Amino acid sequence: GADALPQRPDMAPCSFFVRTGHCKYGATCKWDHPPDRKSKKLVLPRREGQPTCPHFLKFGHCGFYQQCKYDHPPGAATPTNG
Repeated sequence: GADALPQRPDMAPCSFFVRTGHCKYGATCKWDHPPDRKSKKLVLPRREGQPTCPHFLKFGHCGFYQQCKYDHPPGAATPTNG
């Protein structure tokens, strides 16, 4: 189960695990497997002095998580409908 998966808080969450609760790489996966994958809001990095993440601005989220090189300022995201 999820308890056997590695927890690596300094790495981005395993995107497959976050979506499904499963990871085919198991203990060898290099990504984080947070135990509270559904209840915890993933914190995006602040990188003041860097441009704001264009994906974050447009969609309100960023799939690169902690590895993103751009800034993610609170309140900057304006997700569009449609």
